[in-house]
Amino acid sequence: MILNKKSKDLTGMIFGYWSVIGLSHKGVDRQYYWFCKCKCGSKKTVLGKNLKSGMSKSCGCYRIKQSIDACKTHGLSNHPIYSIWKAMIRRCTNINDPGYKSYGGRGIYVCTEWLLSPQIFINDMYEKYKKSLTIDRIDNNDGYHKENCRWVSAKFNNRNKSTSKSVLRTNIKTGETKIYTRITDVIQDGFHQGHVSYCCLGKLKHHKKYYWKYISLIKV
Repeated sequence: MILNKKSKDLTGMIFGYWSVIGLSHKGVDRQYYWFCKCKCGSKKTVLGKNLKSGMSKSCGCYRIKQSIDACKTHGLSNHPIYSIWKAMIRRCTNINDPGYKSYGGRGIYVCTEWLLSPQIFINDMYEKYKKSLTIDRIDNNDGYHKENCRWVSAKFNNRNKSTSKSVLRTNIKTGETKIYTRITDVIQDGFHQGHVSYCCLGKLKHHKKYYWKYISLIKV
């Protein structure tokens, strides 16, 4: 693809945490999109005008760094569960973290409120925290958010990691069923992961004319 004469080649330029690798494509909006690599190592296609205006500074890790810096300024970094928040963010967002493959790499996310504010995480989770406990996701295939997290012993957490919750989909009209090994797999068939999770937890009756429920499989 060739840039028009009025457009500047951004290849090799740096914008915030982004390093521009090269031109990606021209969108239906007639704007140029650039293939970029973030300082943390992740890659993404970014709209050119967002790079030049500073609207996009990183893949999201820049805002996380701001949150961490704010914590140091306001003393939150000394809070008992701050290190837990920091480790949770790191394994879900940093591709260089040893645990990323088992978390962020397979679709485990941190909700926006917790991602950008350790204070909200502390407000939501500190009340039931005890020094001997670790954070655990009730649904092992869902992300970190208030409804899906609890404090458990390390022994319980290790046992829970060996259990995989598959999802059973049942057509309301025909009764036809299908099993998804992981809840993230439902996205491939056009379903909303969050809505499916709510169905499995009993918060919704159905999603897109299907019933949903968890099936626990023990790994061997």
